[in-house]
This record gives sequence, structure tokens and C-alpha cells, in this order.
Amino acid sequence: MSNAASASSGAIVTFSTSNDPRHHHSNIIDGNEDSFWLSTGMFPQTFVIKFPTKVKVSKVSVQCHNIKQLLVERCEGDNSGEAKTLCPMEMSDRKGRVQQEHYNISTPADAKMLKFTVQSGWDDVVAVRDVIVNTA
Repeated sequence: MSNAASASSGAIVTFSTSNDPRHHHSNIIDGNEDSFWLSTGMFPQTFVIKFPTKVKVSKVSVQCHNIKQLLVERCEGDNSGEAKTLCPMEMSDRKGRVQQEHYNISTPADAKMLKFTVQSGWDDVVAVRDVIVNTA
């Protein structure tokens, strides 16, 4: 199964609320396990991944640090303001170690973009290493 949310698949991160030039939001989808996007504190924090074409999302996986609550929403068009809830994720406190969460979508849903909102964290700063989106 390929990752629709990878830069090599044509996906791009179009927006993030934090922008540390050393830990840019494009790191979320670059396929490099040593790179990551780093928030600059305060919640909520948001980033948006846009696919080159509409996809049918069947599973979302996130590799991150210090996230407590993450809301994933889908947009069928090019407007992230028209987002519909896809999956809420509650994550356990791993004391700064890597968190790996997977959410299977029972009825695969169409999306042109996915909007990820970190609603709360286990620390003031969170990091996202990788997002994997499997399609039906």
C-alpha cells in the first residue's frame, strides 16, 4: 500500500500554524525519519496536507511526539474551511518518546486535503515526524 501523503506521491503541506525554519512543515511528508515539524507552543496547532488528486482515505497513521489530542478532518475540495471530521485521535503520554497512532476509516472517505489540528499536548511543544495516508 502506498502513502498518498508523501512528497514523492505529489502531496504537499500547504499550511501550518508554526514555522521553525529548522523544522519546516514540509518535513512531515519528506520520507526522512530524522526530520520533523516542530510546533512553537500554544494550542491549537494546525497543518494541512493537499493531495494532487482526490483520494479515498481508508487509514491515517501519525508518528509524533507529545500530542494528547489530534483531530483529523477531510476536505473534498480546495477550501480547508469546509472540513468534515474524519477521525479524532487520543494519544497516550509517552514521556517524549515516539507516539505511533493508526486510525482505520470504517467507510473510506473522499478527500482532496486533510487538516490536522493538535488540540492539546502532553508538553508545550509537539513534533510530527510522519503522516501516512492509505487509500482504498
